[in-house]
Amino acid sequence: MIVLKRSAIFVAVLVFGAMSSSAADWKSYQQTFVSADGRVVDFFQGSISHSEGQGYGLLLALMNGDRAAFDRIFRWTTDNLQVRRDALFAWSWASGPTAAGASSTTTTRATATFSSPTPC
Repeated sequence: MIVLKRSAIFVAVLVFGAMSSSAADWKSYQQTFVSADGRVVDFFQGSISHSEGQGYGLLLALMNGDRAAFDRIFRWTTDNLQVRRDALFAWSWASGPTAAGASSTTTTRATATFSSPTPC
């Protein structure tokens, strides 16, 4: 089912490919911000990653017809940001020293904000 949804989204966005950026721009974006494993890195905020950045990476991959990049970014996103009990994605991810700072080991952490729904 998930594969079908991803395929449907991929095809739908390809229809709007006329609005896509140039291939050179996409290649430059990938080289600058997308790691080999699919993480979109925000170098302006300590090399962390955000669900928003992952989303932009997915959209750009779709707009440029780059299925391999889309799959790589999607895989990293689901593996690392889909950690909440309510199935929403965590909003940020970082790699670095533990929060206590007492250990020199490197850890990865996803930050998720849990709150009760507010009635409209």
